[in-house]
Amino acid sequence: MPATDKAGNMCSVKTVTVTVADKKAPSKVTEKTTKVFGKAEARSTVYVKSSGKVIGYAKATS
Repeated sequence: MPATDKAGNMCSVKTVTVTVADKKAPSKVTEKTTKVFGKAEARSTVYVKSSGKVIGYAKATS
């Protein structure tokens, strides 16, 4: 589905990924960690990675 800006320009981009660097890191994660605590924007998806591999994710509720 193409996107259109206010000027009427169309773009055929299907998926856009936005990555925002945290200003405050979440709680420290170790191999034995079962929960991660921190703040995220409502309804955003938070990914937990180890060595570049996603090892968990969740949707922020508020």
